[in-house]
Amino acid sequence: MFILCDPQETQPALCADSAQISESSSEGSATSMSSVCRLDSTIISLDPYLPPSTFRYDLTDQDYTLVKEGPPLSVEPTKLLFSRFVAENEVWISGEELIRRIEETLPEQGPMAGQWQEEALLSQSDKIPIERREGALVFLATNWRHPHGGTCVTYLCWFACQWEFRFDYLGAHRWGKYDRVVRLPYVPPTT
Repeated sequence: MFILCDPQETQPALCADSAQISESSSEGSATSMSSVCRLDSTIISLDPYLPPSTFRYDLTDQDYTLVKEGPPLSVEPTKLLFSRFVAENEVWISGEELIRRIEETLPEQGPMAGQWQEEALLSQSDKIPIERREGALVFLATNWRHPHGGTCVTYLCWFACQWEFRFDYLGAHRWGKYDRVVRLPYVPPTT
């Protein structure tokens, strides 16, 4: 299928990858997680969505093993939030550092979204703001194990004028300043 871009739009950005990201990382800096991991003002409300019985992008047919499925998708309207995780003075961080930073902000910034929410968002991708095209939208709650080991996570990426489903090794991928972790709203526990 050939997809044309709207000529009135600005040139779409590609996913950040190691070819586009500087080799200098400032991992290990003493930056506090509250100042690094913060929610954007963008909130997307997904329409009610009845998920299929299995993932649309089921990696088991490629010999991957589903390690962690992530939160179920509600048939009610769902809000999605976007969390930054790279400090202003950093260009990229490793997957291990990404997980460490995001886990330090749980639960007050909300739980991480997973592949169920990702597939629902992909089916309603017109709701994703244009400014989010600069980086990947990462869904950390679902984890896949590669046949030769290693944890993979899924993400959405703007490429060739459309949002694409992708997955990569969590540890091998460099996560950049334009990428965002997708989260669900925090719901305080009832007592």
